[in-house]
Amino acid sequence: MRQLSESVPEGCLFYIVTDCCKCGGLVEGVHEQIGTSTKHSVIRVRGEEPRMRYLSSLRKTSDIPNAIHLSACQNFQLSAETFFEDQNQSGGLFTDSLLKVLKKNYFRVSNIDLTRKIRKRMRNMKLKEKQHAGLYCSDVQGEFNFLSFEWMGLSKRRKRKLEKMGQTAIGSLKGMLPHKVIQSLEREDGTWQWDRIVDDFVVKGKMKNCLAVCGGTNDVSVAFGLLVSELSDKPWKGKVINFSAEPDLHVIEGDDLRSKTNFVKDMERGVNIDFQRVFDCILDVAIEENLKEDRMIKRILGD
Repeated sequence: MRQLSESVPEGCLFYIVTDCCKCGGLVEGVHEQIGTSTKHSVIRVRGEEPRMRYLSSLRKTSDIPNAIHLSACQNFQLSAETFFEDQNQSGGLFTDSLLKVLKKNYFRVSNIDLTRKIRKRMRNMKLKEKQHAGLYCSDVQGEFNFLSFEWMGLSKRRKRKLEKMGQTAIGSLKGMLPHKVIQSLEREDGTWQWDRIVDDFVVKGKMKNCLAVCGGTNDVSVAFGLLVSELSDKPWKGKVINFSAEPDLHVIEGDDLRSKTNFVKDMERGVNIDFQRVFDCILDVAIEENLKEDRMIKRILGD
C-alpha cells in the first residue's frame, strides 16, 4: 500500500478508505491524526507471527505527502456490519456512517471533523464491541475538505487547543514555516500550504503597511519578501524592493507560487543599497495614488 501511495503523481491526493477488521495504520509512514493504533504497535495472536511492527513510525510526521487514510477501526478492533434496508443487504457500519455524515454536511467537512463525527455516531450506537474510526495523514491534510485540496480552516477544537498551548497555527504545525513551503516547491505544489500561512496572518491583521527589501536568493529571503508583499494593503500589495545599489519597486509577476518565487529569485541584487532611492520609490507611489497618511508605509523590513 505504501508503494502504491508513493506512485501517486504530484498535485493529486490518494484517499484510502478501509472498512475491514484491524485496518488501523494500514499505510506505513502516514501520521496518525486520530486513533490509538500507535499504542498497539505489535499485535500478538496465539499461533500467528507478530504483526504491524511498523506502526511506531506513525507517531512521526507523514513522509507520504499524497496519502490520506480513513480506517473503520483500530489495528486491534473488529469492523462491524449493518443492514441497508433500501438495498436489502448488509454492509460495513463504517461505510454507512461515512456516507450519512457526508450527506448531512453536504460533503463540506474536513477530514478531521469527518472522522470525529463518524466516531461519535458509532459511539452513540452502543456497539457490543468498541469500534473507533481512525485518520492517518499530515497535519495540513487533516483540515482539507473531504476529497479535495480545499482547506476548511482550523476546527474550533483545534483552535482552543492551540490557544491553550499558547501557540499559533504556524508554530504548531511541522513543516508550515514559509521558507519550508518554498523549499517544497521542488517536489510538490505548496500553494495550499502557502495560502494557509497567509490566511493566519491576515486574521491577525499584521503587516498591512509594510514593504520588504529582499537581499538574498535563498528560500528564507524569498519567502520573507513574498509573504510581506501578500499581507500588505493596496497599493503596496504584491510589491517588493530588491536589495541593490539601484533598487526599484517591483510588482511580483506570476500565476502561481512557483512562478512568483522564480520572479523574486531573478531580481537584481547587490552588496549594498541606496536607501534614499528606496524612499523615493515609496514617495512616487504615494504621490501617484494620492495616499493619505494612514495608507503610507509604516515599516520597511529587510532580511
